[in-house]
Amino acid sequence: MQSWRQLLIEWRCTRTYIGAQRHNRNHLFLSSINVITLTAATTAGIAASCTASSGVVPFTALKVSSTLLYVAATGMLVVMNMIQPSQLAEEQRIAARLFKQLHNQIQTTMSLQNPMDVNVVIEKVLALDRAYPLPLLGEMVYKFPKTVKPAIWWPQQKQLSLRGVPNQGVEGRSKGWTEKLEEEMSEIVGVLKSKDAPDYLRLTEIALKINRTLAISGPLLTGLAALGSACLGCSPFGVWSGMAGVIGGALGSVVNTYNRAWGQVGMVVEMYRSNAGFFRLMQETIEANLREKEVGRRENDQVLQMKWYQTLRGKESEIWRNANLFLKQSKQYAVGRPGYPEKLFQFIASKAAAHDLAWDVGTGTGQAARSLAEIFKNVVATDTSQTQLECATKLPNVRYVHTPAVLTIPEIEQKVLAPESSVDLVTIAQALHWFDLPSFYEQVKWVLKKPNGVIAAWCYTLPRVNNNVDTLFDRFYSIDVEPYWEPARKLVDNKYSTIDFPFEPISGEVSTGPFEFAAETLMGLDDFFTYLRSWSAYQTAKDKGVELLNEDVMEQFKQAWNVGGGDGQKVVNYPIYLRIGRVGN
Repeated sequence: MQSWRQLLIEWRCTRTYIGAQRHNRNHLFLSSINVITLTAATTAGIAASCTASSGVVPFTALKVSSTLLYVAATGMLVVMNMIQPSQLAEEQRIAARLFKQLHNQIQTTMSLQNPMDVNVVIEKVLALDRAYPLPLLGEMVYKFPKTVKPAIWWPQQKQLSLRGVPNQGVEGRSKGWTEKLEEEMSEIVGVLKSKDAPDYLRLTEIALKINRTLAISGPLLTGLAALGSACLGCSPFGVWSGMAGVIGGALGSVVNTYNRAWGQVGMVVEMYRSNAGFFRLMQETIEANLREKEVGRRENDQVLQMKWYQTLRGKESEIWRNANLFLKQSKQYAVGRPGYPEKLFQFIASKAAAHDLAWDVGTGTGQAARSLAEIFKNVVATDTSQTQLECATKLPNVRYVHTPAVLTIPEIEQKVLAPESSVDLVTIAQALHWFDLPSFYEQVKWVLKKPNGVIAAWCYTLPRVNNNVDTLFDRFYSIDVEPYWEPARKLVDNKYSTIDFPFEPISGEVSTGPFEFAAETLMGLDDFFTYLRSWSAYQTAKDKGVELLNEDVMEQFKQAWNVGGGDGQKVVNYPIYLRIGRVGN
């Protein structure tokens, strides 16, 4: 499976490169054909204005040159309009994105140590390759079909199979598959069939008609101009041949420019066709789950929801959605989440070559940023939630920045004020499992100083109080709360040991961890409840109308908490697991 991951990366890079290459060629052909056409029009105009005193040779040379240039432009336009370079470029951009999604799915499945059917992966790769082929001849997607169909890049069977989805057992229905959810899913399928997919297919047909008209008009106009140029000087045609030679060429350039540069109509056709495919895939996925009578084999509704965010709105919305789970309880998050031990930051700081600038990503309400500020001259703390940042403690050497869920390199320079190789330390506290890791790691490697810039990411797992509370808590966590966690939570449960972390061990260590630390805090029962309410799973359950901390649960915790008497304050221990590495060269 590791070789498949590497192969998918290579395919994705190839598709990205070829997409960019075809985009550049589209502009090259546009410029070349326009230069040829306008040169021919100018030559035809000069030839038409020649008088008898100019001599036969100059006139004939101009006439023949203009005609040949127009014939060449017409031939090039016919070929280019058949293969549609802008549409080809868009095909490869979409293919690169889909290969990246497939690679991320494999990476996540391996990180979670879930079983995966290699044959299913092969089928997906081959289907993707058929939908967006690389060759220009033989296998190229025909650009002007009589019937518009959505792009299909997944394995086609009579019914989409859930082969490869592990059986979750009879408790699957408790993981979101209720009768109400099944009814809602059926309604969604109806909307997808009657509105969403047909709407995009209708838009595809409109764009295709426009594209076909432009594809015919361009060569027709330059062909007419070539005919006009060839007839220059012929008495039956008179001034009309000159007008056709000049005006036809000028209009041909306008049509070509609109089709290739301004309108990019071929690209629009492919975008609409692919969007129709996205909706078709969603429809077939839901139908496959509803057909599966063995509920344990169905996909978790949370997983389906995350896949839809990836499919319809991209990684940004998936990450933003995860961040939004905390917006409704930011104040509880600020007071309910534990701080981090001084030993953790001392260890991290000891591995950083310099202490000038630290970047705390996903800072939340700034727990880690506050400790970093005591060690580093300057700290930039970023988060997608403005609400959480407003709850953060303001310090003179900490700059809190509200950022979009996905940052580009220019945005890092602009918002984080961190040019290439300028940051000593990047930290991520209890947030790395939410990120689009390949993209984020590329940014980290760009921004860290080479070779000894350090990245440190840590998570804390389940709090430990005493045997009575821990026994009740573990049952509450694994039975009541588990269905409402996002799949990425498994990475935390695994202590970040399975999370992808492509960095070199720091000086003095043979691996990147995880290294274990512990945070201790004194809590009353109300504080403990506040911590539980700060969970994203708690908010997810509440949004679905489920109160996890109902009266019965709170009473059970109260009894367990008060066993043995005392003043109600308990020492709560949070195990912390750190992954740390250096960027290298």
